[in-house]
Amino acid sequence: MEYRIQGSCRARKLRFGIAAALLLTSLNPLTSFGFQSTTVSRNDAATDGEDVVPIRIDLTNLMELTGQTIDIRKTDGEYICNVIVTEVKPGEAPESIRALKYREQNSDRQRNLSLRYIDEIFINEHPLDVSYDRRKKSLMHDVEKREQRMELRAEITAALRGTNDKIWEPLLPEDHERFLTMHRDWIESVRERMPDIAFSLVETEYYLFLTNLPANEVNAYIAHLDKMYEVLCAAFNIPPERNIWCGKCVVVAFNEESDYLRFERGIMDVQAMGSQGMCHSYSDGKVVFAGYKGQSGFAHVLVHETSHGFVHRYLTSARLPLWLNEGISDWLAHEIVGGDRITKRRLYSAELVRQNNSLGDFFTTENLSGEMYGAASTLVELLVQADDGDGRFKQYIDDLKRGKAPEEALKDAFGLSYNELEIEYHRLINRP
Repeated sequence: MEYRIQGSCRARKLRFGIAAALLLTSLNPLTSFGFQSTTVSRNDAATDGEDVVPIRIDLTNLMELTGQTIDIRKTDGEYICNVIVTEVKPGEAPESIRALKYREQNSDRQRNLSLRYIDEIFINEHPLDVSYDRRKKSLMHDVEKREQRMELRAEITAALRGTNDKIWEPLLPEDHERFLTMHRDWIESVRERMPDIAFSLVETEYYLFLTNLPANEVNAYIAHLDKMYEVLCAAFNIPPERNIWCGKCVVVAFNEESDYLRFERGIMDVQAMGSQGMCHSYSDGKVVFAGYKGQSGFAHVLVHETSHGFVHRYLTSARLPLWLNEGISDWLAHEIVGGDRITKRRLYSAELVRQNNSLGDFFTTENLSGEMYGAASTLVELLVQADDGDGRFKQYIDDLKRGKAPEEALKDAFGLSYNELEIEYHRLINRP
């Protein structure tokens, strides 16, 4: 059985930032979960719309915008997404424009937008490097802006040199279709190799959800995934209409642990005993989550692990420090799903730290104990609160994904060393 939930493609105006992300966590709490979660980074492989005009991602003559589908980032940080340019008027300078009209998808109503409020225009995620000339009252291609962007790209490439990490390139529609074909072929192979499982495939805007769970339960889990996507887009200043996945994220959800372990062992070639879910992040950008419902906690595991995949797909494939990676995922699961189990985990971690009077190698270890996930999510919450809408949390993540040394990135964004951040944590957990 297969059915599809199709998301809307209408234009949307949104203001992004970590403060906005905190306001997007209003789902009802479900069950809590324990310490079983695992992320796997992999280098092996797994898994219509009407074209108005040919897509141009190298467009510098803005008079050629008519007919293009674009995203607009305004100077106040808002986005207008997935709209079609219906008319432009030539500006004083060659290849510039002095007026722009657009319409939303599936609408004939034309709208005007004052060009002085445009910060950037994107075609298939590619920026056109534009700026508004107040003297000429025109929007035009900005050579200096493009050079600065290319210089930043060169710096990131240099910082990642010598690693297996890379910058994620924007995907064109045909790229997404290619990945979707691969995903669907892979899903069919899973069905063939597990013929005893009565799978259903639920397709949403961003997910391919393969499962043998009851349909009435699947909708609730998909709602959590959609909220996770919305919150992370807000935190990282990404229009939620933009698809960060390669095609879509594949979710494989089982009812029974034995089926999940059989899948991981036989298809993913992973020994998953002791875990309730895993995120498989691939070097080509694909993301596959697999897990089982069990007695409790699946909603938390689903959000936690899938958020690892989102972070993997953000900017570059560079990994965050383990404490931060797990802290973000645990914080997010707590904010979206609710319940008191993660609060208890935070209290448990705090008691351990009070007993030891130290976080030890918490900030640098590559083998973080599940007992310290509570401390990780608490520290992420401290940083989120310290952001206060000024973009420091995003700057921190951006610098890490661009290859900056972890403690240097923390210092640049928040003015804190690891030792100073630990002092803040001790101060919090030792309050009367």
